[in-house]
Amino acid sequence: MTSGRKRQSPVWLQSRWELKKRETKDRVVIAVQTLAAQGRRVTIAAVCDAIKSLSGRPISANTIKRNPFAYEIYLKHRVAPRIRQVGEVALVQLYQQTGPEERVRLGAQISRLRRESKDSLIARIVTLQRSVGQHTSVEHTLRDEIIRLRLNALQTTGSKKESQ
Repeated sequence: MTSGRKRQSPVWLQSRWELKKRETKDRVVIAVQTLAAQGRRVTIAAVCDAIKSLSGRPISANTIKRNPFAYEIYLKHRVAPRIRQVGEVALVQLYQQTGPEERVRLGAQISRLRRESKDSLIARIVTLQRSVGQHTSVEHTLRDEIIRLRLNALQTTGSKKESQ
């Protein structure tokens, strides 16, 4: 069984690992400078490729990410990741009209709908439009009935007052 504690590194390896960390940091610095001089984007993959081409020794992305000094250098020089823009103006307006607590659900719903085929979405829209049309006609019918009943009630109360 293993305990939840992190394993302590042997003392005799400490100096070797510190040397490796410094070498990794130095390689990342050189790679970032080379990428900047070439006008290329600084990404983890680009840094790894540059290190391999410059030193002849490959380095993994995890090595850079786990080395706090190297990763800090990478973060300072990287191009910030692109924030995905909602393409359609109507979707942007929908997001703006939605409260912050509902935006997560809305995003999930939009993602689900994007996975559906265009024909399926068209069928849904047409069905919803028909349903709205039916509800509108029922609404008008009910409104007309309410008005008719009110008029009848007013006429009956008016005729009762006249007879008194």
